[in-house]
Amino acid sequence: LGGRAARMTQVFVDGQPMTVRAAAGATEGAATAAGAWTTTVNLDNANYAVTLTLRQDGERLTGTLQGELGTAEVSGSIGADGAFRVTGPITLKEGTEEATFLGNLEGNA
Repeated sequence: LGGRAARMTQVFVDGQPMTVRAAAGATEGAATAAGAWTTTVNLDNANYAVTLTLRQDGERLTGTLQGELGTAEVSGSIGADGAFRVTGPITLKEGTEEATFLGNLEGNA
């Protein structure tokens, strides 16, 4: 995780792969999950744009989720191998459910 060329390459939400791109203003090349990450969540054949804004303190991740699935606090962790997991509530028309976002950082370690 210490390399300057690290990047987030995969995110899964409830087992489904999502498209990820760094939001404007995210630090490029930093080996950290910290920053703003924009993704599209597909639920029941509908796409929802969300941004995860994460802070990293060692292995601990905290932050917010904002977008078409509401605004909520999220938390999780990242391993030495770059695999991370973040959970938080999302708002659906049926009510609120807990979502899990999984991803990997890759680059010079």
